[in-house]
Amino acid sequence: MKINQKLIYYRHQNNLSQEALAKKMYVSRQTISNWETGKTYPDIQNLILLSNIYQIKVDDLVKDDIDLMQNNLSKFKIRELSVGLIATLIAVYASFISIRWLPISIASMLVATFTTLGVLTSITLIKLSNKLHLQTFKQTMAFLNGKSVEQIKYDQKRRRHILIISAFIGIFLGSILTYLIAVNFLGWTL
Repeated sequence: MKINQKLIYYRHQNNLSQEALAKKMYVSRQTISNWETGKTYPDIQNLILLSNIYQIKVDDLVKDDIDLMQNNLSKFKIRELSVGLIATLIAVYASFISIRWLPISIASMLVATFTTLGVLTSITLIKLSNKLHLQTFKQTMAFLNGKSVEQIKYDQKRRRHILIISAFIGIFLGSILTYLIAVNFLGWTL
């Protein structure tokens, strides 16, 4: 149960109107309404005061919301890392193209820098996925969309085959893209 639902529940359990609770807490009735509709969140002092009024622990009010906040933070991190991974991939190829205009030593350093950033981003994304027990793309997408991950089962053998095939396709497409850039943009003859 979310905190706004808990606030309504405990207020009803204690036979208090929003107006009566507001008077006890020295806040406006609108503030109580905003908490109960989820528009705002009570600060720590008000949470302590609420727990005293209702004679419960603060943890009883916020426990589920803490899990929800951690979940939302993990979703944000996965999205952020995914965008970062795509950006570094684009930057690597842009740096490779820059060999045409920049000295090769500078362009090479750019390629190496962006490649390193991409590898570090990938490792961070993999660690976060493992921590969240996300083992397939379908599970990751379900997690990002707020659906249950446990319902999506995966076959270890099938996953291994997909990873191997994906790796070969990635190497193949990367090689073709590198070849096309080298021949068409940089004027290399191979």
